[in-house]
Amino acid sequence: MKRTAHLLTVTLCSAALLASCSQAPAAPEQAATPDQASTAPAVSVRSQILDLAQQPELQDPDIQRILRDNADDAALLERLQGKRPTEGPALQAQGLSGRALYTYGVATGSVSYYWNERAAPNYSGLNWGYDGCSVPQWILDRSETARTYKAKFHQPCIVHDFGYRNASAITSNWAVGQGYRLLVDQAFGRNMDRVCAGVSNYFSRVKCYAVSYAFEKAVTLGGFNKLDL
Repeated sequence: MKRTAHLLTVTLCSAALLASCSQAPAAPEQAATPDQASTAPAVSVRSQILDLAQQPELQDPDIQRILRDNADDAALLERLQGKRPTEGPALQAQGLSGRALYTYGVATGSVSYYWNERAAPNYSGLNWGYDGCSVPQWILDRSETARTYKAKFHQPCIVHDFGYRNASAITSNWAVGQGYRLLVDQAFGRNMDRVCAGVSNYFSRVKCYAVSYAFEKAVTLGGFNKLDL
């Protein structure tokens, strides 16, 4: 896989307000009506991600960089909460051949589905070669996180390789091809998320989801050399 990229409130009363609070008894607290509750300000994506970034277990510099650099991205928060959909959309293209649909299914399917089909493909001539997660050496040299997750995400990277290497089996139409590539990248993210979902420790799982987000963003942007780890 030669593509990949960049990657992640407590409100305090002022002294003056505290002084005013001490000068008069507080009004009885009343329960909010449904209308009032619905207009209460929601906690922002940014504040939720930055609150999480303050946790002692997440002070690894690489994880901090992902969280803080992408603190306004709702997709990252969804990822960290383990709420990302497990299935992706269908490829929007008319007239695809059976071979193209088969290729798309393998490229966006699970790791186990990939290996089952590789053992007995329905169509000949597909490229099943792979090189795994092609993170540049200069990133690996300075980032333990990149080294760790290069190994953890090896299997999802293999499926992603298949998707990219067989793009010509889908279509020669550039627009359809770009849509296909994006869906393959999203499937790559889902397969990494499946790895993360199996991590039992909460903060280790959050770290895994953060790096999954960064790896997917890297391939979508066009290269692991843009991965900010």
